Amino acid sequence: MLWVFFIDYEIEQGTHEGKIEVFLACSADGKNWQRLADTPLIPASPAGWDTDMITTANQPVYLKDRILLYYGGSNFSHGAGEKGKEYDEQSDRFAIGLATLRKDGFVYASSPRGQLTTAPLKSDKGIIKINADYMTGKVVIDVLPGAGSAKSYTMAGIDPLDYTLKTFLKGTLVLKVTIENAKLYSLDVL
Repeated sequence: MLWVFFIDYEIEQGTHEGKIEVFLACSADGKNWQRLADTPLIPASPAGWDTDMITTANQPVYLKDRILLYYGGSNFSHGAGEKGKEYDEQSDRFAIGLATLRKDGFVYASSPRGQLTTAPLKSDKGIIKINADYMTGKVVIDVLPGAGSAKSYTMAGIDPLDYTLKTFLKGTLVLKVTIENAKLYSLDVL
């Protein structure tokens, strides 16, 4: 979770004035980072106690069916308390909030009609766990085994966190996934 400080200006003999919001970033090597979206993961509210600065706890809390993101928010900007930008004890507030995401809900694949193909995956049990929202669409998974014929599975009309697809196909598999008006959060091949 990347805190981004939008600096409006520098306060003479002080700090900088501006807002802070939280974005989602990722890195494959811990050195080179990429912000995943131009919209904040936890945006500042248009009104209330968290309009100007959002800061997150060090680590999310992972539960079986959701992710909890504790965060601090304020209705005053970073420069509050500096010369010309006095802190108002009556109206300036800082509080703790809680944002929640569904399981694996940081990112998802979505499309009116799109496809993705996985690298070869090893399946010992012939099971695929799917976390997707296809209430108004569908997800089609074509399972391509290393040997034998492909099997196709269509899921539609539900919003499961852990849908269990028993393919009974074991060994090395490639999945060709078609997403139609749905959100695919994760696939777990067992």
